[in-house]
Amino acid sequence: MELEQKVGPLDGEFEFRKNKDGTINKQIVICTHCKKEFQLHRSSSSLKYHLNAKHAFVGASTSSATPGLRQTTLNERRPRSITVSLSDSGFVGALAKCHKIVGHFKHSPANTAELQVEQGALGQKQEPLIQDVPIRWNSTLEMVKRLIRNQAAIKATLDQQQHKLFMLTPPEWDKIQRLETLLEPCR
Repeated sequence: MELEQKVGPLDGEFEFRKNKDGTINKQIVICTHCKKEFQLHRSSSSLKYHLNAKHAFVGASTSSATPGLRQTTLNERRPRSITVSLSDSGFVGALAKCHKIVGHFKHSPANTAELQVEQGALGQKQEPLIQDVPIRWNSTLEMVKRLIRNQAAIKATLDQQQHKLFMLTPPEWDKIQRLETLLEPCR
């Protein structure tokens, strides 16, 4: 019994349309996930865009039977998958607080200077906090790592200031440490 091999662009994510007479039309492809038809031109970038936009989690489990382009398309879709997962997770509240805390220091040179003084007093490296941005998924990981590394200095600095920020609670600090653990393998 022979294994049936998928035939079509992007390692079988799309199939060529069959004409009524049984021949294959190599100018039109059909998405195997949603059955939408596309014109196939010289480039497959529009097909990759469709997979990224509509089927971000498809192909998350790669097997040895599907090497080559499958892995490439998965890597291209990974950032969107992570962004979507974070927006649907229980991390949103903690990340919003993190974003506000970093913004508090990024938008004020005086606050930044006070943080650097605290970092020096605690014997830590004087490093700025990193703000996450939507177009760079790994900026969330870098923001979380810096906040965790400078947790004591941030708490000490904010305790000396009058501000309207809501500080992360101990369970939220634990939550962003778990988030760091989850995101680190995706780098």
